[in-house]
Order: sequence, then C-alpha cells, then structure tokens
Amino acid sequence: METHASGFVTDVKPDTALKATSPSFLRRALALVCSALFVALTAQAAESTRTYDVPAGEAGLTLKQFATQAQREIVFSPDNVAGLKTNPVQGDLAPSAALDLMLADTGLAATQDLKTGAFAVRKSALPNGPRAARVENRDRPESRSKVEEGTVVLEGVEVTGSRLRQMDIEGPSPVLVFDNNFIVRTGFGTLEEFMRTLPQNFAGSGSGRQSVPNDENPSFGIRQPCQSGLGLRGLGSSSTLVLIDGRRAPLSGVGNRGTATQQGFFDINTIPMGLIDRIEVLTDGASAVYGSDAIAGVVNIILKKNYRGTEVRARVGGTWHGGGFEKGLTITHGFVSGKLQATIVLDWFERNPIYGSQRPFSKNNDYRDRGGSDFRSNIAYPNTIFALPGQTLAGLFNPNGTLATQAVIPAGQNGTNLTVADFAATAGQEARTSHSQYYSLITPTERRSLSATVKYDVNERLDLTGELTFARNDTGSLANPLFTSAATGALNQRIPANNPFNPFNQVLGFRMSHDELGPRDLVALTDSWRFRLGGTLDLGRDWTLDASIMYYLQDLYLSSPVLNLAALIAALNETDPSRALNVFGDIYGTGGPTNAPGIYEALISQNITETESAVFNADLLARGPIWDLPAGPIMLALGADWSQQDRLRATNNPTASEPARTRTVRDDYAAFGELGIPVVGRENNYPLMRRLDLSLAARYQDISNSGASFDPKYGVRWQPFDSLMLRGSYATGYRAPSLSELERPEAENMVNIIDRKRNNQVYQVLRVMGSFENLAPETSETYNYGAVFTVPGVKGLSFGADMFHTDQRNLTTNLSQQVFVDYEDLFQDRIVRNPPTAADTAAGLPGQIATLDGRFVNFGQVVTEGFDFNATYQLAKRPWGRFTFRASGSYLAAYKVAFNPGDSLMDRRGTFGFPQKIKGNASVFWDRGPWGGALFVYYLGEVERVNQTLPSFTTVDVNLTYEFKNGIWRGYGRGLRVQAGLGNVFDREPPFALTTFGYDGGFHSAKMRTYNMSMTYSF
Repeated sequence: METHASGFVTDVKPDTALKATSPSFLRRALALVCSALFVALTAQAAESTRTYDVPAGEAGLTLKQFATQAQREIVFSPDNVAGLKTNPVQGDLAPSAALDLMLADTGLAATQDLKTGAFAVRKSALPNGPRAARVENRDRPESRSKVEEGTVVLEGVEVTGSRLRQMDIEGPSPVLVFDNNFIVRTGFGTLEEFMRTLPQNFAGSGSGRQSVPNDENPSFGIRQPCQSGLGLRGLGSSSTLVLIDGRRAPLSGVGNRGTATQQGFFDINTIPMGLIDRIEVLTDGASAVYGSDAIAGVVNIILKKNYRGTEVRARVGGTWHGGGFEKGLTITHGFVSGKLQATIVLDWFERNPIYGSQRPFSKNNDYRDRGGSDFRSNIAYPNTIFALPGQTLAGLFNPNGTLATQAVIPAGQNGTNLTVADFAATAGQEARTSHSQYYSLITPTERRSLSATVKYDVNERLDLTGELTFARNDTGSLANPLFTSAATGALNQRIPANNPFNPFNQVLGFRMSHDELGPRDLVALTDSWRFRLGGTLDLGRDWTLDASIMYYLQDLYLSSPVLNLAALIAALNETDPSRALNVFGDIYGTGGPTNAPGIYEALISQNITETESAVFNADLLARGPIWDLPAGPIMLALGADWSQQDRLRATNNPTASEPARTRTVRDDYAAFGELGIPVVGRENNYPLMRRLDLSLAARYQDISNSGASFDPKYGVRWQPFDSLMLRGSYATGYRAPSLSELERPEAENMVNIIDRKRNNQVYQVLRVMGSFENLAPETSETYNYGAVFTVPGVKGLSFGADMFHTDQRNLTTNLSQQVFVDYEDLFQDRIVRNPPTAADTAAGLPGQIATLDGRFVNFGQVVTEGFDFNATYQLAKRPWGRFTFRASGSYLAAYKVAFNPGDSLMDRRGTFGFPQKIKGNASVFWDRGPWGGALFVYYLGEVERVNQTLPSFTTVDVNLTYEFKNGIWRGYGRGLRVQAGLGNVFDREPPFALTTFGYDGGFHSAKMRTYNMSMTYSF
C-alpha cells in the first residue's frame, strides 16, 4: 500500500528520472563550453522555484507538507518512511533541490517524473553498506511507476543479479552499490583508482592466471599497454564479468599479457569517471543470469541518464611530491520536451606522468642500504665495452696489473678523440644505472568522451530508447630507452675494428642503454563506440516486453619503438665518421648528442599493433506475474539473446606467436528464465517466519567451438523476524575461452623430454604449440550464505556478513612439454608415439614419442572461500550535523590451487602472486547545512613476497564540501558546490618491496599524499 501526498492529482502516466548528483566535462575549448551553456540556458525544461518553509519532523508528515507547498504529487510507502526524520527546508528553491535537502542522509531517495514533476520516494541503497543495490531498469528509469485510476502506483525495480522486478532491494545475493555522490566524495579521478579500494577486488599480481592488468603497476616489467581490468575474489580478470548499463561489454583487443594463454578482460580505462552514475558489484556467481565470465561476480557500471537540468563540474588534482597533475571538466545536461526526454554528458580528463625519479623510494634502484638488492641495470649509459671471448683489450690493464677484458666509456667527453689510455680509470669496471628518470610509474593519459540517451514515449504502452557513447583514451607510458646487450658480440651486434670512433682497433662487444634516444614512448590509443536501440512494450496484466539491439566497438592502436637490427649493424660498420654510429660518448658530460642529426633516428622503427574488438547483441525479455499466492504474486522472466564477438588483430612485425593478421568470430545463443516465489509474506506470516522467498534462475548457452552449457542458480531469502534477513544461494558457472586465447597460431619446434616410460631416456621430440580450437569452458560451483541484521532499538545501525565458496575447474592453461609426457595417461590424445622397434618390444618399452601436441589444454582447479562483512550506522541528526558510518571488508580463509597434474590442492592465500588475506575500508560522512565532510580509511593486510613480507598498510583520505545554497552574491551562484580533499593524509610511503622501483605497484600507489579540488554548478 502506498501513500500519496498531492498538491494535485495527475492523470498522465509518469516515468521517474534519477537526478544525478555530480557529473564533469569533455572539451577545454571555450566554444564548446559556451555552446553547452547556451543550450542549457535556453532549454525548455528549467524548473521554476517556489518558497518553502517545511520544518524538520517525521517524514510521513513533512513529505505531505512539502507536496502541498511544491504543488507536486509524492508517492511513498509508509513502512519505508516510518521512524525517519527529514531536514528543514526554507527559502526559494526548485522542487527537486528542496526535496534533495529534505532527504539528505535520511536513507531515502526521490526520483522524479520528468514530464509531470511527480516524485516517488523510496529507501535508498547505501554505498558500501549491507543493503542490496538497486539496478536501473534496462530501458526505463530506476523507479518505474504507472497510473491506475488517477493514482500513481509504484512498480518493482530490477536488482543486480536478477531479471525480476521486485519491491524490495534485499535479495538472495549480496550486492554493493556506489552512487555518484559516494564516488565523487572519494576524490578519485579514475575508475581504476576507485575500484582498487574495493575489498573484493584483487589487482596485485602481475602474472599468473589470477593476475589483473593494471596500468599503475610497473613492478613486473610486463605492464599492460595502459589498460586496467577487474578481478574479483582473486580468480583473475577473465572470471569477472563487466556490464555497461546491464549489458556485456567487449573484451580488450589484446589479452592479459600476464597470463600464459593471454586471457580476455574488459579495459575499465575506457570508461571515464565523468560518465558514471553509479557502480554495482555482485559478489556472487551469476552465469545463470548473465552467461559466460560471471564466475567470480559481476561489475555493472551504470552511465548517467534520465537527467533534468544542467550541471558543470571542473576538477583538478595532483600529488604533494610532484607529478601526476590531473585536470578535468564535465557537462551534464538533460531536458524534456513533450514525449521526448534526453540526456547528454561531455567529459574530458588529463593526467601527467609520475616518473620514478620523482619519488624517494624509487629514485635510486640500488636498495642494498634498505636490506634489499642492487636493482640497477647493467645495461647502462655510458657504454660498457668487452673484448670478445678469449681476448683482452689491447694495451689496457686492470688496477691489479692484469690485462683488462672490459671497461666503461669515460665520462664527460663526446667519443671522438679517445685513446686506450683514456680507459685506464674505468678498466675492469661495469656501468650500472637506475632508469627511474625515464620510467613513468603513473602513466600520462588524456580521455575525451560523450554519452547521449534519448527516450521517446510513442504512446501509453510503448517507449523507445536510443543510446550513444563514445570515448577516446589516449595514453602513453614511458619506459627505459632502447638498449643493446651484446657483450660477446652476439648476432654480429659488435663494434668493428674499423669503426672510426673505436680506439682499440679490435672487434668489441658492448652493452648499453641508448640514452641519446631518450625514453621509449609506448603509445596506446583506444576508441570506443557504443550504439543501442531498445523499446519496452506494456503487454497488459503487469507484463512487459523489452527488446534491444546493440553494437559496441573498441579500436586499439599500440605503437612501440624498436631498434632495427640490420640498420644498427650497418651504422656500426660504417667507416665514414659523419655516418657511423658513435657509441663511445657521454651525452650527460657533454650536454648534447654525440651523433649527427638523423643517425640514431634512422635506426628506429615502430612496432604497431591494431585491433578491433566488437560485440553485436540482440535480446528479448518478457516478465510479469503468473500466479497470485497469499504472500504475493509468483514472478516470471523469460528471455533470449544472441551476440556475436568479432575480433581482428594486425601487426607490422609478425612473429611465430603473433601473425600479421588474425580474425576470430564467435556466435553466442542463449535462452534463460527466472522465477521468484513468495512463500510467506506480510499477509500470511507467523512467528519465526516473517518472510520466505525462493528464486530459481537457469540459462542455456551455446557458444561456437565451446559447446553448450546449462547453468542453474537457486536462492532463498528468509526473515525469521523483521530485524534479521538470512539468505543463501547456489550456482554453477562457466567461462568460455576468450577470443584472445583462441588466436595463437600453431608453431612447431624441437624440445628435449625425459621419457619415464623408456627408463628416463632423454631425446628430442617435435612439439606443436599455440591455441587449441576446441577448448572447453571452465566450470564452477559457488555457494553463498549471508545475513543482514538491523539492530532493534538503535535506528540506522545494521550489520551484514556473507560466507562464499567457489570451486573453479577445467582451467584453460599452458602446460610444459614435460608435464604432458609425465602424465601421458591423462593426455593420450596429445602424444603420438612411433611403433616400437624390435629392441623396444624385447625390452617391453613403448616406441619413442614422435610428436607432442602442447597446445592449450583444460586442466586445473582453484578453490576460494572466505567472508565479507560490512556495517552501516546512520546517526540521527544532531545539532552538530548528521553522521553516516560505513565499514566493509573481505577475509580470505583459503585460496587453494592445483595447476598441474599430480598437484594436491595447496593453500596459497597471502603468498606472492596470490590474494592477500584481508582487505577493508571504512568511511564517515558528515553533513550540516551547507557543509559536508568525509573521511575514508583504507586497510590492506600484510602481503607475502618472495623472501619478504610487506607489512599491513593503512591510508586515510579526507575531504570537505561547501554548497552555496543561497548563492554567492544576491542569489547568483545558487547550486554551486565546492569540494577539496587530501588523499593519504599522513603521506605514507608504500612499504619497501624487492622490485625494480622499490614498491609493489599491484598493491600500493606511488602517489603518496595527493590533493583534489572541484567545483560543481547545477542549474
């Protein structure tokens, strides 16, 4: 039953709209800013202000007072507002702004019908709290409503992890929600930074199947090309499904380089923060609902839409110790004109790099004084020269009087007039250097994006929606210069005796970093296009039919400089001083280049890789009630979808593992259904059985070359009494091999094996390598049990806990040739033996192995289990303001793996390359009148590395906001909000780790203390 407080009653079917609370901007160009403001100022949808005088009080009463003064209709459930008090509102305000002030931090949220102005008030989902999240209806606004006999009636909403609409936001699966206000007040500038703080997300490993690409992790030397992914539960980026507005996004055109099979992942760097309305994270398996890849969970990124008015947000940020300066601007504008409503968002973001030399812990890579090792490279500058094996450097002696075999180029000269005697001071030495001044720990980037949504009400029963999103991510990571390591003259990369700058008149090997070229610029440019057309048809009897088609394309361009080996050898062998390559100088001592212009540049070529990764999708979904029970109607959802993944990759430098051009296309057909059964409810409850609901979801999926899979999910929700909700679910899941795992071409080579069946005979066999076209899907089973407890007698205090267990099997992996041979009985189809010879037969031995099929195979198991916990306390408003406390964490009780035949399940939690045992965060929000503040605490448990334990690490972030509710001067500037904050307030260095740059970039940031400031103007 709903209560309606009205200044008048509308007889037009309203559609509610979620008003975003904080956007950003796209272009620096003044012309674009002016044009956007002009559109906003001339829009027909501007809200008129009214005078309000609503005191603080019980929500049920004050909402009615507000409705009378605003002359707007409000619909709400008495149960939702019982016991809650709203804030006072006075002055001249727009209705939506006034209602936002009334409901601030009450646990209530309002959505508005853009055509009639009517409001619907519901309980809001608390970010990071134990309450389940509300997901935006796929084609309609979040809180859809309709008119029955002139009265607004609330309908159900769709909850993440379910296709059913329901009135309650609590479900059998745990979901975390982070709304725009929460995201903005953290102060983070990128989605990767924000998601890194999520307790269930593991991004620490740079390699292994559990790894997650992270553009802020330089520690392992295999940094993904300026891309970042997500990996829930430590099961790797391939086992976490990312959705955009509830629909599947294309995987990156290049696979995760940290995995042996280059598993797929979605690049979250292609989603700018300015486009995001909220983020919802399902921490439970969901293949039955969403299909492949949802083994560890689902991250649903909801973009801004259904907005009314204009908002401009400018932001700057940076670091206390230099580098990493950020700036961005966002415009969000929405309007309604008749049956048409539209929202457009423009966003621009730019970030400068942080070099290793800008941080004290990475400036010098020699860590022996910190109990570590010397990580300086011996591929250094100036050059180290070597005599060829068995020779010495003619005329040069070591300090002990023996003939020298190596020496370092003397400092402070240009290499043109050297003599053997000039090397006396460096004889026997080896150059070593830190490359920190060249390496970007934090990558520079520029992102520009546009999002537009248009909705048209054709008639009372049919709505049409169109969406367009474009994003360009222009990123370049900097790394150490190109180098040559040919100490023994390998591959003819040697300095000939007749090189005009060679004072030894003998052939020399050399090892050097080509610093004269400067750092390598690794370019990554990604363009993302997303088009969607959809519609919702009211079928009657509370049934609806949703249909849509979508095309989502990502173009990725990668470029990296390489030395042209043939050109290098030719330049070294040149006898003309004006054209020969001079590797005997020191640019730092001479203040300039030691080679004539164009000589070095002629040695450089670019390795270019281009990919296109696209998803075509069409889907149908019908849902509604099928039978009324005493506790409520049984709800049913039935659907089908088809998608096609199309991946094209091309390179100008083909290799055996990366051919010049590959294209893989795969079709995916699915049918799914979901049933919600209310067994006990408000009308038929009894002691210890206030409510009992059952749910069942199932999905049949058939993917090209991966076979078919049927996956169910069962859920139960039980409330023995009002303050306690218990839930549980069981689901099977699967992950089809990604297209990047299927593109590796076949290659052959000869390898040594030990044949156990032939008395450990060692011999060579022909091995076939590459992808295997008939890889089977990975499979999983997931259990989740949880509880949400609202403390009786303490308003606003609730706790939540969930226990999870996931068993993932049939892993896609790349085994060594010896493993295949040692476990031949498990892989009989992969080994072909020659017929035994007469001698073999006499000795009772099988024939020798002729060929070994070492392509990718399905084998292995990962078992994870642990606990998630959270708490929320909304303290009733006091004279000093309103406080909201939140805490969330995840404890990993076990992470057992068996990757190879013969392995027993071994617990690897908290060890190198595997998830840490505990991770958590907490926050406090304070609001009093125009002032607001927030404090965030992020905790990371200790991390085990090889021969080293990194201690637990805690950082604290704070920010302060002020809103000019009455304007800056004579009412001008009303709606302006200013925010300033500090990250890592106590300026803590990341713990020392035995890596090249002295810290583990997978867990910790190089930024140290940061600052951020923003101004948001809504009108």
